[in-house]
Amino acid sequence: MTIALLIPSILAGMRDFSIGTDVLVYGNAWFQNALQMVNFQIYSAWSTSSSIGYLYAAINFVVSRFTNDPHVLYFYISLLENVFVYWAIRRQKDWLNTPYAMLVYFLLFYNYNLNILRQGLATVVILWGFKYVREQKLIKYILTVWVAYGFHNTAYFGIVIYLVYWIATNKISKNLKYLLIVGFVLGLAFFKKIVGLLLVHGILGDRYIIYIDGSATRGGFFAQLLLGLPILIYALVATLGKENSKLHGVFYLVILGCMMSVLNLNATFLSRLTQYINFMYIIFWPILIQNGDIRFTGYNIESSRKIVYVAVTFYLLAYWYIIYVYMKSGQTVPYIIDPMYRHLFQW
Repeated sequence: MTIALLIPSILAGMRDFSIGTDVLVYGNAWFQNALQMVNFQIYSAWSTSSSIGYLYAAINFVVSRFTNDPHVLYFYISLLENVFVYWAIRRQKDWLNTPYAMLVYFLLFYNYNLNILRQGLATVVILWGFKYVREQKLIKYILTVWVAYGFHNTAYFGIVIYLVYWIATNKISKNLKYLLIVGFVLGLAFFKKIVGLLLVHGILGDRYIIYIDGSATRGGFFAQLLLGLPILIYALVATLGKENSKLHGVFYLVILGCMMSVLNLNATFLSRLTQYINFMYIIFWPILIQNGDIRFTGYNIESSRKIVYVAVTFYLLAYWYIIYVYMKSGQTVPYIIDPMYRHLFQW
């Protein structure tokens, strides 16, 4: 497994700076800033005032102490993400297939994380903390969200994951459960107006205008639909009639993620928040396959699961090709090695 984690990390580090839009937006720039700074407190204050997370700034600063090559930074960021994903999956090993969960990660989100440097780190920390959601250890989970917030300020949304799972798995009437979920989604739908009022009254700074700016790119809606609809349909079928409350928690989170994806059409900012739920699909797919009740005519439960594993694998491959190859999402395909490393592959 060490090699399986190292190879994609090395590829992330050796990539050309054209691979992943955030590399040129702020990745290289803030690493260069770290190289020029001697005092970390001054650098971290500057970065946090510019919405660059404290922990992300710390990684930049530490790496800049022993190298001036940003490729090394991207290697360590990817390695940290890959290790956290594997660790998060192993923490759920009692109800999922670990290798398959890693396959889901690499096909759905590895390319995506080459593009989003700061939030990629935040999402893997929230994924790691799902064990505390499942065990309903609120204090430990809040601390996990606090760490994730150090990478990206949208990580506070992780608290919602805990609340929805708690609502779904505890003894509350079904009507109240649905009411709470719908109420939350309606709150998100009117979020733009709330932010607008806070801006008018000077409670929020100008940098929050992006959350209500209708000119932001909305091309990710199809990707959200292709990502969420298959797992929603499967979760509905797999959990139908099941008494396992923990599966209901997964199902409710899938529903919430899909509802938020629909709202992305008119509230572009939600794509950032939705990503925290989407990233849970790394463990949700194998959990639903392993524990759901899917039985095909003429096949026992184990044979039926094998068929599902094969079918979902084809879907994951199709998603990777459509989103990253055909639609070129995040500008990560075709993969290009940086010129300074190409000689390593010349025979």
